[in-house]
Amino acid sequence: MCFGSMNKLRNSKKGEEDLDKQFAAITKVLERAHRDRARELEARRNRMQQFSRIAAEARRKLPKRDLSQLHFQGQHWWTTHRKKREEMTIDAEKAALIYEGFRRRPEVQQAWLEGNDLIGANGWQPFVGFAVMHLPKSWAELHEITQVTLLEEIHSPLFVPPRGYSTFPDKSSPEQCREAAMQVLRLPPPDDPELAQAFVKHARRFVDAGFLIVAVDNKTGQGVRYAAEAIQRLQRSFRKADMVDVEVAYIPDDLPQTECDALEKKRQDGTLTVHDISEAWSRSEQRRDEKHIRTRFASGKSLAEINEEDWTKQIIQAETGDGWHPLVQCETRVTDKRERRRGPQVELIELKRFDFPRICRELEDLDAGKIAHSEFVQRLRLS
Repeated sequence: MCFGSMNKLRNSKKGEEDLDKQFAAITKVLERAHRDRARELEARRNRMQQFSRIAAEARRKLPKRDLSQLHFQGQHWWTTHRKKREEMTIDAEKAALIYEGFRRRPEVQQAWLEGNDLIGANGWQPFVGFAVMHLPKSWAELHEITQVTLLEEIHSPLFVPPRGYSTFPDKSSPEQCREAAMQVLRLPPPDDPELAQAFVKHARRFVDAGFLIVAVDNKTGQGVRYAAEAIQRLQRSFRKADMVDVEVAYIPDDLPQTECDALEKKRQDGTLTVHDISEAWSRSEQRRDEKHIRTRFASGKSLAEINEEDWTKQIIQAETGDGWHPLVQCETRVTDKRERRRGPQVELIELKRFDFPRICRELEDLDAGKIAHSEFVQRLRLS
């Protein structure tokens, strides 16, 4: 009913009675809708409680999980595969090693014991969720669909590989290489703030994965070629997980080798302090000061010939060197990389190679108790 018609009804007694009846009818409709909504919410709560009881009952019926149910030593499927490796691709070997490594992580085993095997649980990578879900099974015992899923997962641009290792697809699969190297991010509609915020969050994940977000003139082949050349000239980006903040201590260039060795030993022992670095600088400045004074007097100048201003300036310069030097400062460094020289250019690549036989022997020694920790297993990253 429009406001104009309501005002007309108010002008008559009959209109007021009709208006009261309409308000009463509207009130009844609203009360009925409120009751229906309350009943719907109550029914939903009952269903959720019922689902929770069913899930809890299902968990109680599951056999109790225990680490004794894991038989790693009897699941060394790679012993025969190492003799004839044509059956698996290089990428499949990588996925298999990562899966077997995650199976041996204490955090993954604890999640399996607790039944916390949902994909994405604990903020972990989806790959880890599959490892928790299928923990008792070796790679060879997994269903083919699961193996393919895990293989696709390590090729995902957002997958975080083991520290110092690369999971970039093998060059024998150029289509997968192109997909792993480039992703097209499509802008959301301009009139949807929620989608815009979700897009920024999605793009941030690619930045954290080491991707560079650029605008490329894709209208012509010439534009694409020049864009590729321009990207080549840019400074390399790195995965956020590969960047660490470290405290870097600076020592004087003229520090004697004996003092350098003493500081290095303290660093290795974990006893190096800022006071040690400060003392090294103080001794260096003292040596520079003494050297400067000896040089001034050796030149034949008497004390009277050196005015006070010149003397003060020279002493300050001798004490401070270049005017300022850092003792210890925090710097962001790239970890687990090594240099590879290609002509005049030097680039950083992953520190480790996927040496399938070596890593398999390492896992065998870990399962047999010959070693307490596996370097490869420790390099795996859960998130």
